[in-house]
Amino acid sequence: MDQEKLETVAEVEEAAAKKLRKAELKSAEKAKKTVKAEKKLAKQAEKAAKEAQKAQQKLDKRKTAEAILEPKEDPGKTEKPTAAKKAKLEKTKSGPALTLSLGAKLQAVARQARSNLAAGLLKHGLYAGQEQVLFLLDEYGPLALAELAEKLDVRAPTITKTVTRMEAQGFLSRAVSRDDARSTIIALAPEGRRVLKIGRKIVQDVEKNTFFGLSETDCRNLEKHLDSVLLQLKQSQ
Repeated sequence: MDQEKLETVAEVEEAAAKKLRKAELKSAEKAKKTVKAEKKLAKQAEKAAKEAQKAQQKLDKRKTAEAILEPKEDPGKTEKPTAAKKAKLEKTKSGPALTLSLGAKLQAVARQARSNLAAGLLKHGLYAGQEQVLFLLDEYGPLALAELAEKLDVRAPTITKTVTRMEAQGFLSRAVSRDDARSTIIALAPEGRRVLKIGRKIVQDVEKNTFFGLSETDCRNLEKHLDSVLLQLKQSQ
């Protein structure tokens, strides 16, 4: 009788042990699936973050291009800086440049060069950014609106507004495409060819003044480094 009880107890213990092992295996399998699901979610989140970053970079690039092509001021109607603005500008010029990061310094140089270019172009009735349209049409010849937008990396409404403004200024002419009546072809007008030469000279002078004091070797090395950085930024998109 005692032997039978012992056997019964052993069977119960064995059954309990099997049940426990089964529960442990099930728990381990569940934990494994949870970890796998978490890894999958982490990858999806990482992918979404990268896509969002690429989209933001593309949006920032487009906004920058469109901001250049959509100035807020008309030629001859530039607002005179107030005393407060002049003081703020002088403070900025005399500020501790060494506190700026490399990226911030690069942006500051680009902003100042762009400001100098805009001031030079405005004297001849050109907005900053319009010279890019002139240069493209001079290089490729007459282009459709869609082609201009693509080469400048801006939206169709932006290039349409820019072309309309430049046409009113007498710089551009437009005509219906012979191959596609729905397409508008943009070309340089005689006045556009005249200011094109002026624009090139202004761009050259601004670039010369921007890098004044640098040797030819320094300029080549700087161009090489900037090309490398630009290529890396494009590849990361």
